[in-house]
Amino acid sequence: MRFNLRREWTGLPAAVGLGGLIIFLRCRQALSYPLFSDDYAFYEYTRRRGLLDVLLHPHRLGGYCRPFSRDLHFWLASHAFGLNPVPYHWVNLALVLGILALLYAVVSRAMAPGAGLWTVVLCSLSPIHFVLIAWAGCSQDLWCAAACLASILLYLRGQPWASALLFGVALLSKEIAVALPLALLALTWAGRIASSPLLPETKISWCGVGGYGRPPTSGRISL
Repeated sequence: MRFNLRREWTGLPAAVGLGGLIIFLRCRQALSYPLFSDDYAFYEYTRRRGLLDVLLHPHRLGGYCRPFSRDLHFWLASHAFGLNPVPYHWVNLALVLGILALLYAVVSRAMAPGAGLWTVVLCSLSPIHFVLIAWAGCSQDLWCAAACLASILLYLRGQPWASALLFGVALLSKEIAVALPLALLALTWAGRIASSPLLPETKISWCGVGGYGRPPTSGRISL
């Protein structure tokens, strides 16, 4: 399946720049927050262990196993930044900007670059970004969201194995990602309806069979 990089990424710097500016102006105080709550538990657990030990025996706070977004992330961060909270917040801000970029690419591919811009702007107005930046432990949510969006984008490009790999990363980041295949099935179902000969041509005109096994193979998104 062919895909148009130019279509997906046209206007991305402007969209992410505008969204990032909005988030920075609204959440800049979050960059000066201290570490708190379970941030210290993750720090202590990963700081005193080797990387292999951390990955083979992940922290199970709350009974959850999140070796990618929790153990690997905090192992790297704790060894790089120590207890200095500022870099943790900047890393989370960078993840937020990455999510905006992926969101723009997904929406632009499914609809149009203009829709991607407005989606990014609306997303950047959400008050949740303050918490996601101020709380270092929210890296779990951010990595999961980024991996899910990357998986969706690869699925829309017709790259099922790469999409499945990113789905695995999302699952290792937060268990809520288990619902992602349902979202892909919904996208496939919507694509089949949009490409029906009984309906006029729409922005979403790709069609597929569903799941990771058979990605969209016919139809192209057209303006």
